[in-house]
Amino acid sequence: MHKIRLSPDQQSSLRPKIRTMQVILLALCTGVLGFVVVVGALKKFQFFLAVDQFTVIGVVFTIPCVIFSLVFRWLILPRRAQQVLNQLKVENKSDTVDDPTVEKLLETYQTSLIVCSALLEGPAFFWLLTVLISNGNAVGLGAAAALVALMLSYLPTANRLIDWIERQIDLASPKLQKTNYGR
Repeated sequence: MHKIRLSPDQQSSLRPKIRTMQVILLALCTGVLGFVVVVGALKKFQFFLAVDQFTVIGVVFTIPCVIFSLVFRWLILPRRAQQVLNQLKVENKSDTVDDPTVEKLLETYQTSLIVCSALLEGPAFFWLLTVLISNGNAVGLGAAAALVALMLSYLPTANRLIDWIERQIDLASPKLQKTNYGR
């Protein structure tokens, strides 16, 4: 199978859009991290470890959010990308992809990034609130830190995004050959 690649100009045009996605994700993380400072100041940075009712509620709240975030990222996003590619009527006979296709895939990726990150941001704030309510239970700090770390693992880079777009197109190539998109 012949692989379709983004042109150097397309790769270059992605950089400002990637920066926008990075800013969105880092803003979500910064909100949580800023609240860590507030929680720490209110608790005078005195924490303890314990399992209490807030820990149980936090786990019950967090597990589905993490699962939904991962399912969205690893199952729904690729399916949505394939739907986008199947809907486009592209008459491209070269080894590169056209700009409208790249734009649609980029929008799909950005939407997924926001949804997946927001699904993790909510529980991270919840865990920090449990630290306040429980008079300093450090379990909440650890859980919030783990959620922020997972959010940061979603941070888009140029290479990741370019590879993702090209992989989606390669996966769809057999279906798109009928429209002369792939070879």
